[in-house]
Amino acid sequence: RMTRVAGGYRVRLDRRINVRIDGALLREIAETHGLQDMMETCFRWKPELIRREWRQAENSAKQLFAPAVVMTPGRASFTVTPRVREE
Repeated sequence: RMTRVAGGYRVRLDRRINVRIDGALLREIAETHGLQDMMETCFRWKPELIRREWRQAENSAKQLFAPAVVMTPGRASFTVTPRVREE
C-alpha cells in the first residue's frame, strides 16, 4: 500500500498478491517432513492458502512449504480523493 499527495488530491495504490499452490509438491513436502497436520491447518483442498494460519505458522515449516507456494502481484487499484485542508 502506498499513498502520495499530488496537488489537492491524495492518491492511494493498493495491490494484492495472487497465490498459486502446487498441490502435488505440497503433499510431498508434508509427507517428507511429517507436516500433514499443519498442511491441513494452513491449506484448503483444492489447495488454497489460509492466509491467517500461514502468517501464524512457524517460519521453519513455511520455508519447507515455500517451493509449493507461488505468489505474484495482483491487479493494482487506485483511489483518488480530494485532500481536506485543515484550517
